[in-house]
Amino acid sequence: MRSTNPSRRQYKIHEQLTLQRHIHHVTCYYRLLSVISSRLWPPSLWCAFQSSIRTNNDVEGWHNRLNQSSRHGKLDLYKFVPLFYREAQYVTLQAVLVPKNRLHRHQKAHKRTQGLLSKYWASYAAAELTMAQLLSKCSYIYAPHL
Repeated sequence: MRSTNPSRRQYKIHEQLTLQRHIHHVTCYYRLLSVISSRLWPPSLWCAFQSSIRTNNDVEGWHNRLNQSSRHGKLDLYKFVPLFYREAQYVTLQAVLVPKNRLHRHQKAHKRTQGLLSKYWASYAAAELTMAQLLSKCSYIYAPHL
């Protein structure tokens, strides 16, 4: 039976770890150059850091408004058709106003949340809050009763 010298095994393990570390560094450098420093896909296009994020889209807002106007689908067809026609007229008006930046969304429910998040991030950026304090305050916004 052939025995392997322990120092030889340790050397091989060290060599493999060193190679893995180099591969990791090369991969990180590649990501830095190709993704983070990219002119084609700058971080502003894929990163939502300190951005106002909406979970519901505009179509869902329209759908909710239509549901409320139609008593949640309990309208007869002869009452629903005029309601739908009025909504179609609004779409034409909105198509004219949106490109001119004359139509804005009102996010009443998210206004307070975004205000608090911005305030806490500003405090963190000014070194008035630690990371733990920032995370604690942000978590309280979303789950105050936990």
